[in-house]
Amino acid sequence: MGLRSELFKGDPKLEACLVDNTAHISTKKNFVGAHVEKIHTALIRIDPTLRIEPSELAAKTYGPSTAAAVLAYKRSKSIINFSYQTAADDIVGRMTIDRLDRDMADSQSRLVAKDLATVDKPTAEGLVRNALNALREIEKDISILESGASLSLGTPRWNALQTHFHLNFQVTIGTTRALTKADLALIRKNYQAVANVFNNSAFVFENGPSVKAGSPASGSFGTQKIFFAPLYKDFDTADGKAIGPRSRVAILVHEAIHLTDNLSGNDATTHISEFDGRYDTQSADNALHNPSSYATFAWHVTRGFDRPRFGLGPARGM
Repeated sequence: MGLRSELFKGDPKLEACLVDNTAHISTKKNFVGAHVEKIHTALIRIDPTLRIEPSELAAKTYGPSTAAAVLAYKRSKSIINFSYQTAADDIVGRMTIDRLDRDMADSQSRLVAKDLATVDKPTAEGLVRNALNALREIEKDISILESGASLSLGTPRWNALQTHFHLNFQVTIGTTRALTKADLALIRKNYQAVANVFNNSAFVFENGPSVKAGSPASGSFGTQKIFFAPLYKDFDTADGKAIGPRSRVAILVHEAIHLTDNLSGNDATTHISEFDGRYDTQSADNALHNPSSYATFAWHVTRGFDRPRFGLGPARGM
């Protein structure tokens, strides 16, 4: 009987590993390719505390951190061939691929990191479409107002624009300033670029460790990648609580902005959480580059109201 998990079954190199001692996988043999990427995925999904270096994940290689993760996994499961061993090793052989496959088959509904982000992506795409639709309606409103006709600006789209980008029609009060065509063009450009990021998620989404404690994902303008850590999950583990579907979608939009706007990662002036008091006092010029503004504006216009806000704040379980 061959491999049965959806991830492993039918892969010729993994199927060979199950039945042929010469087809084992290690740092010295069969060490690069899609079959290694599947081993990476299985290890992270089965044990979210395991860490594999981004360089090995990106290159699909069985490097030192992969070997260390395999060794930790085998020790935790007591995978030892006592006919010639007294302790676990860092090689994926017949016993190891069989146990990985069984663990995967037993937990196929449990997705983490890139796999879960891929499932969340359609909702994030809908959120971005709603934001773009709201911007189009704002443009129509401006044309009506500039023609001299009256129009109420007490709508969710205008409330969202003022709340999250600190912009309004011909108004300058406190941190809110008058909206310009350049402002609208920048916001629209960033959302359109985010839609393109999601459209190319097969090349953009990668598994990788947290860039800082408690961080489930990190987008990079330089690499044009979003790395998802095991903390991007919908179930509790010892190293962190579950993140709810709406909060995960906010994270996707937030991290995608980092790929579209090279100013969005400036912690000192723009990268301010929607749960931070400074978010409400940030200048419009800085809010235009804040990834949190884009995620939260999109949720605001989608639902028609602002709170609770989604992300890694009090509502992270939602």
